[in-house]
Amino acid sequence: MIRLILLSLLQSLLLALGQVFMKFATQWEGRFEWSWRIFTNWWLLAAGGAMAAATILWMYLLKNHDLSVVHPLSGASFIFSMVLAWIFFGENIPLIRILGVALIIGGMYFISRSAL
Repeated sequence: MIRLILLSLLQSLLLALGQVFMKFATQWEGRFEWSWRIFTNWWLLAAGGAMAAATILWMYLLKNHDLSVVHPLSGASFIFSMVLAWIFFGENIPLIRILGVALIIGGMYFISRSAL
């Protein structure tokens, strides 16, 4: 069970990091245009790598565990995204979002307990 939780947290962290890298990529680009130049954006390549790793780990989790357990545990990506946005982009996190995160954590706790 601990392995499932740790792998789910890693998958969620990789997904959140992919989103952070994607935001860095959009800031680096300035105005967005479709061109071959976009493939020289290292932030975009890092985003793709993080999301690819998250997807491979997601497939492993789905193959070996119940979807009804694994999918709710992926809610940790919302938590990681919010914390990383606060750290890297200085985004304001109002109390209502913190309450939402507390509810997500509570739900993840109950889902993991029911899977024992």
